[in-house]
Amino acid sequence: MQTGKAVTSGVVLRVTDTKETDRILTVLTPDRGKIPLIARGARRKNSRLAAACQMPAYSELTIYKRGGWYLLDEASPIELFDGLGRDIELLALAAQLCTKPTLIPQALLHYERGICAEDAFSAHGKRAFIMSHVLDMTGAPIVLVSAVPVLRSMGYEVLVLGPSDGGSLHLFLDAGASVITRSSCRNVSDAWGMALCADFVIANTVVMARAVRALSGTAVPVLWWLHDAFAGYPHIAHQIPTQLGENVRVYSVGSHAANAMHAVRPEFEIRPLIYGLPDYAAENFVRTDLGYNHGRPLFATVGSFERRKGHDIFCKAIRLLPPEVREKASFLFVGQAADKEMMDSVRALTADYPENVYYCKRLTRDEIKSLMEQCTGLVCASRDDPMPTFVTEGLIFGKPSIVSEHTGTAGLISEGRNGFVYHNDDPQQLAVLLEHAIEHPEELASMRTECRKMYEQYYSKEAFEQTLRAAVEDLTAKK
Repeated sequence: MQTGKAVTSGVVLRVTDTKETDRILTVLTPDRGKIPLIARGARRKNSRLAAACQMPAYSELTIYKRGGWYLLDEASPIELFDGLGRDIELLALAAQLCTKPTLIPQALLHYERGICAEDAFSAHGKRAFIMSHVLDMTGAPIVLVSAVPVLRSMGYEVLVLGPSDGGSLHLFLDAGASVITRSSCRNVSDAWGMALCADFVIANTVVMARAVRALSGTAVPVLWWLHDAFAGYPHIAHQIPTQLGENVRVYSVGSHAANAMHAVRPEFEIRPLIYGLPDYAAENFVRTDLGYNHGRPLFATVGSFERRKGHDIFCKAIRLLPPEVREKASFLFVGQAADKEMMDSVRALTADYPENVYYCKRLTRDEIKSLMEQCTGLVCASRDDPMPTFVTEGLIFGKPSIVSEHTGTAGLISEGRNGFVYHNDDPQQLAVLLEHAIEHPEELASMRTECRKMYEQYYSKEAFEQTLRAAVEDLTAKK
């Protein structure tokens, strides 16, 4: 019988693979001592548990008990001890401690030393340091992953600093970066020493403003990459420096993100750096029939439920459709609820039209790719969105979108050739475009070539690599 869930912390002392995808861990915890812990699915490629299920990872663990076993529900790595792999003596000592945990003094269980460059960088070679305020599956960290192989191809060792893993940590590892997690990584004290030991720094999003302010005027080249909407600036504007040193260059994913910064710092020079995404359509991913089409055109939106994302506008537009048109299509909302009003709008819509309006809290990366293959088009009704990633993912698969003028994508769309734009956050305008798309799915299918061209011109890995290389070379030439 399953008991209630509990949150603890622990160090993995032993790992045993079992079944096809599971692991049995021996974990040392401060409140339960040494316990056996089953981590189901931890060996799957995209498992959110994978990073925490390796020896000697130290993590925050959400567990529950069934019979005589503890089972792992969620895990957030606190420290992965990546530096051990580069020091055979330390690795041997760690293995000894894992087999004989009684050797660990109690005082050390509550000790956390500061991070230093030697934990992740070798003694020689060029060092690139990336600071991210989140390591989840939202747009900013996902597109940041694409910078890692570019920097590595330029001869840099890449280290990423972020908080606990929210799902994207393994993507950075797979791309060839080392990752250090600290829950307080937004504080300058955590980033300062590591950044000063680097040859090049990327500060990702406006949230890293305090670190940028601290690094401004130093000898370290800093690329400050903005992905942020207008909505976040009132909460952080006081942390943004009024002037930047010559070592700092500001880049944004598009004009919308640049305009958001210019609203508080109009004097900043901001250059374009649109993110690049892999050509997912060419990958051999696991294809899944998601079952939302039911033989009808499918229109989807993907993203957390926030007011700025405009889910209520999309809901109103669906309600404004003539009944005979609405029933010809299927509609899918994918995302976690961050705003009750937005969630209530979607829930009410799915309750009123259960036959063709659907909600899904989360899809895996492969399921997202399958959705992009199976949908007819995408809808981004955002009131404030610098560059919606899911719209770009749709372009990779040749799928057009209907987007609000308040998105970064809107400025790149050629109306009627690779997408549609509506204005003034007006659900009636969106409903008109949506009705046209439902009645003429063949027109959207004919846009496939132009959508692919838009991806290749602005969002491909090749386009991104060219722009990022030029930015890095320009910055480091002045060092």
